[in-house]
Amino acid sequence: MEERKRKGESREAGPRQRKHKSDEQEDSNPQLEEEPQRSYGAYLEAIKKNYTPLHPELHSLDSWKFVDSLQAALKIGTPEALRAILTEPQRIEENSSKGGDETIISYNKSQGVFMFNMIDPEFCKLLIEEVGHFEEWCRTSGMHVKRPNTMNSYGAIVDHFGFGSVIQDLITKCVEPFSRILYPHVYPPDSDSGAVASLDSHHAFVVEYGKRKDTKLDVHVGIV
Repeated sequence: MEERKRKGESREAGPRQRKHKSDEQEDSNPQLEEEPQRSYGAYLEAIKKNYTPLHPELHSLDSWKFVDSLQAALKIGTPEALRAILTEPQRIEENSSKGGDETIISYNKSQGVFMFNMIDPEFCKLLIEEVGHFEEWCRTSGMHVKRPNTMNSYGAIVDHFGFGSVIQDLITKCVEPFSRILYPHVYPPDSDSGAVASLDSHHAFVVEYGKRKDTKLDVHVGIV
């Protein structure tokens, strides 16, 4: 940790205090270290036992409705068909001119970032309804909604209320076909068996933006 002094201010180092044996024991107390994990586990268990989904059918990928372009690309399965539905988002950068009177806007492609249409808009409404239902249940039950990251104050981690398995199925069936051709370095074959690696974890969440709410996502830390 870096210690800084204000200008014109001086400090004298006081005598170092010897740490007592009991202090050392408290610092390394495994019960204290396990407490956050235990609380997190209890939080998830309480949701699992008491929360009743509004749309339980969403927990099965068979009920998800995908746009026609994605279904067609996955059915063909060739790199050419998959790349055909991809777009590279543009990052907007605003810079003031030297005089400060004019704002220069430039558009740059985000390297290594791709997107494609996935879910039918009508089906998206069901997902939004489920998130709203979960947040309302948390409010009436006195539960705290754990937010997706350190930047967003509005949103939820969908794994917390039953979507863990279906999101993993979504990754396997709809995301991995793209990631294998776009990021081949993520899938090195095992030197012994020759088996190819797979995406085996995720952090899935929704966030809400609006006036008097979050308006952007800056550098942040994801909270699993």
